[in-house]
Amino acid sequence: MLKALTHRKLGHVLTSRHDLYTLEDPLTSSVFGPLSHTPVSFVWSLLGKAARPFGPTSWPQLEAGPVEWLFWPSWIPGRAGYNTQRVEPDLVLLTPDHVLILEMKHNGPQLREQRSAQVSAARGHYPNRPILHVAIGGTHHGDLLRSPPCDSYSLPWRRLERGLRQMASTEPPYVQRAAKEAVQALHAWGYRGRIEFGSLVKCHDKSWPISSEVLAAWHPATARSQGPFDALLSLEPPTAASLSSLSLWSPA
Repeated sequence: MLKALTHRKLGHVLTSRHDLYTLEDPLTSSVFGPLSHTPVSFVWSLLGKAARPFGPTSWPQLEAGPVEWLFWPSWIPGRAGYNTQRVEPDLVLLTPDHVLILEMKHNGPQLREQRSAQVSAARGHYPNRPILHVAIGGTHHGDLLRSPPCDSYSLPWRRLERGLRQMASTEPPYVQRAAKEAVQALHAWGYRGRIEFGSLVKCHDKSWPISSEVLAAWHPATARSQGPFDALLSLEPPTAASLSSLSLWSPA
């Protein structure tokens, strides 16, 4: 969150917690701020394993040398100017041999025009380095398949959350702590791992059948240890009719 604050990305939302969770810049800061204190090799490997390419390309190896993190750099638009005054990618990693652009979206669409403008501006600033572009979150990723101006990748937030949990488990404690903070931020913005329906059987004694009465009596607020079910707290209680149908349904 500190990155968003120092780059004046919060504005009026400091007075409203609800509004905060509708914005992508605080999300960017809360996830990648902690990760910026981990080894670049960890973040590079995470993105390489979690992102999916648009087309026949492969994630490059990280070159030895210093890497610079640029949150919301302000660049002069290139010839493919989508914005007439400036372009501002959410995060850029400058390695000795690559420019990695990360464009984050929360509720909005990923735009081909925005990607083209960012890549064009990056080539103007760093003409001798190959450009990589990763579209993280948002909608309309399919539109980015058309005429990518550089090696481009797609990465949904939930896939990033899953990759963080899996990869951090084998890392040193300080990396695990940073990854945990990033995962907690993703959860706060609603990006939790999907819950398998069969896990409902863990909510009560296995000797009891799953009935409408059992489901109606259970509520996450009384079983906080269930963890993943905390996300259900905001849902309306199910109706008796829906519970009855659920208890009669069988995957077989």
